[in-house]
Amino acid sequence: MRYPDLLILRHGETEWNRIGRMQGAADSPLTDLGRTQAKAQGRLLAKRDLTGWGYRVSPLGRCRETARIALGRKIEGAQEDLASGRDHVGGLDRKTADRDRCRGAVPVRPG
Repeated sequence: MRYPDLLILRHGETEWNRIGRMQGAADSPLTDLGRTQAKAQGRLLAKRDLTGWGYRVSPLGRCRETARIALGRKIEGAQEDLASGRDHVGGLDRKTADRDRCRGAVPVRPG
């Protein structure tokens, strides 16, 4: 059985990624590098025929901005995917990696 292609884009670098802060369901804006990464994803996607493809996007700002930059006008028809924006990291949310190790926080995924 042949399955259809599935392309997954990760959001570009954010302010919190840059300083090592966990985001989870929280949000922080893309950096200049993050916007550059999204443009590079767009150049890769432009090499494919995406006619007839459907799009899903997380409601998180960093994800929507990455998709808007990478996909341009195609993102207007995207279905918002609430499940993809529910990446909870429990006690790690909004903390930096160094502090988290000291406090023994454990990431959790909602069930």
